[in-house]
Amino acid sequence: MSSRKPRRGLSSDDLEVWRQVAKTVERVEAPAFKELIDKKPTPKRPVERVPRFEITPRTEPNISVSLAPHPGDVLKKAPPQMDRKNYDRLRKGKMVPDRRIDLHGMTAQVAHTVLTQFVLSAHGSGARLVLVITGKGRTHRDEGGVMPTRRGVIRHSVPEWLRQAPLTNKVVQVIPAHRKHGGDGAYYVYLRRKR
Repeated sequence: MSSRKPRRGLSSDDLEVWRQVAKTVERVEAPAFKELIDKKPTPKRPVERVPRFEITPRTEPNISVSLAPHPGDVLKKAPPQMDRKNYDRLRKGKMVPDRRIDLHGMTAQVAHTVLTQFVLSAHGSGARLVLVITGKGRTHRDEGGVMPTRRGVIRHSVPEWLRQAPLTNKVVQVIPAHRKHGGDGAYYVYLRRKR
C-alpha cells in the first residue's frame, strides 16, 4: 500500500482566480543565466599592490629610543653665556649671521665632519655668528606607533657635537634660530673672539 497522497489539481473556481491574476502580471525579462556567471563585479577603486617587504641592512628598524627633551627646548632654558644685550638680539633674529652652512641630506657622520671643519674655519676667519641649518628631519610614515621615534638625527646631534672637542673652546652659545633664519630647523652658533 502506497503512502503517497493523490495529486490534487485546482478547482474550477481556483483556476478562474488564477487566470484573473495572471492577466494583471507584466512579463519581466531576466538576464540569461550565462550572462550572470560571466559578468565580473567591477571594483569601486583600483586595487593597490603592496610591495613585498624584506629586512635588509638598509631597512632594519632603528630600535634606539630617545625620550630626552628636544635640544632646542634645553638650549632655550640654558642661561646666556654671552652679554645679555647681544643674546636678546640674537634670540629675536636681529643679528645677521656672518656665515651659514646647510647640512640637509648628509649622513650624521659626514655632517659631523663638515660641521667641525666649518666652525673651525669660521672661527679662524674671525666670524662671530654662524647659522647651522639642519632641517627638521624626515617625517616617518608610521608616527604614533608603540615605540616613539625621534625625527632629525642631525638636528638632535648638532648641539652635542658643538660641545665636543675641538669645538668646545670655540663656541660661546648655541640657541635655536629665529623663524626668519629657519626656526626649529637651524641653530645660531655664537663663537669666541679669535685670539
